[in-house]
Amino acid sequence: MAGNPMPSLVISGESDRENPPVVGNRVQPFYTNSNSGREDSMKKVPTTFSGLLYERLGLDELFSLKAWRASVAELVGTGALVFTLEAIAISSTEAQIGSPHLVIAALISVLVTVLVLVTGPVSGGHLNPAISLSAALVGRITAARAAIYIALQCLGGVLATLAIKAAVAREVAHEFSLGGCGLGRAEARPALWLETVCTFVLLLSVTVVFNEGRAGAMAHGPVTVSAVIGTTVGLMVYVSATVTGRKGYSGVGLNAARCFGPAVVRGGDLWTAHWVFWVGPILASMGLCVYVKALPRQNFHV
Repeated sequence: MAGNPMPSLVISGESDRENPPVVGNRVQPFYTNSNSGREDSMKKVPTTFSGLLYERLGLDELFSLKAWRASVAELVGTGALVFTLEAIAISSTEAQIGSPHLVIAALISVLVTVLVLVTGPVSGGHLNPAISLSAALVGRITAARAAIYIALQCLGGVLATLAIKAAVAREVAHEFSLGGCGLGRAEARPALWLETVCTFVLLLSVTVVFNEGRAGAMAHGPVTVSAVIGTTVGLMVYVSATVTGRKGYSGVGLNAARCFGPAVVRGGDLWTAHWVFWVGPILASMGLCVYVKALPRQNFHV
């Protein structure tokens, strides 16, 4: 790992953007155009409706070993993320420390930074259905790859929650709802607004920090860039958990797979308004797509 420091994360000059490098079996992440390598195959597809639909959706990636290898990285990475997030939420709350929300946000920032750095060279480091959906909407990855990613991210969330359930005492799992996403006394409407806005801020930070059209966007290297994403996640979690003043509100999920796992494993009240943690990120992804497409090309290289 030290001898090959995530070349897929490095964005260099204009010539590199026109002819992006291919490194082994590594796929290009959210912020690069993974469809560029498929241009030759597009020319060979018959101009029939079914052929065009097949190519536009990227259905050939359903049979691609490289796509499935990357998807396994998303499964493992999201599982590690959800397991640790739930452990952080349970342990920090149970310890009754003075500022649990601040501690949780700080730990989440470090966790996301590390996992994005680790999984970035393999799958692009999405670890989040909202990021995968956004990448598909702006044309960074195919719809088929996004669907595979999202499915395995959700599976990773379920497996991680099962692991947490097996690791903690039954009364602890019940008291803290396995660290799941809940509204508590908060109403669905403000929670949806928070989920949408905070997820949009996260997606915007990912887009800007990895923007190919900005010179020197990656000048400080993948560690700094991953830290920016981690810090953004931590800030959004802290702000959302404290701004409502509603008891029992877990804060924004920012990641539907992270909320889906506890809802499936524990069920009960975690399904109440569970749609908020899906609809919010979907709206944010659509909003980001409109925002990026509406800006001049010199601002965003899409």
